Amino acid sequence: MFKSYLCCKQITDDEWELTEDLVYDAGRFGVITAKKGFICDFCSVPRLPIAFLLTGGQYEGAGVIHDYIYRYGGMSREDADRVFYMALRDLGCSPWKAGLMHKAVRLGGKKLWDAYRRKDNG
Repeated sequence: MFKSYLCCKQITDDEWELTEDLVYDAGRFGVITAKKGFICDFCSVPRLPIAFLLTGGQYEGAGVIHDYIYRYGGMSREDADRVFYMALRDLGCSPWKAGLMHKAVRLGGKKLWDAYRRKDNG
């Protein structure tokens, strides 16, 4: 459940900066706070027309929390992707859309996750 509202400003065509902390209570995964100043791209789905119609431009808060966990870690990638699904559902995303978006990050997120972990390790 989100404990705050998403407040941000656009800084490039596809990047946004949080102007306030975004707080999400992920139940057994704990409370996740994406900090003011964090830069994200929301839910980065392929901009193919059908994919965008189905999933793009909505549920930005879930994308911010997911991006934040991917960047800073604190849990496994699998759990980060579970939190993304939970946040989508908490924002009113239908089970089938949330499932589609979850599957997309499971299939396409490993490269980015691994890149961030390499940065973390030196």
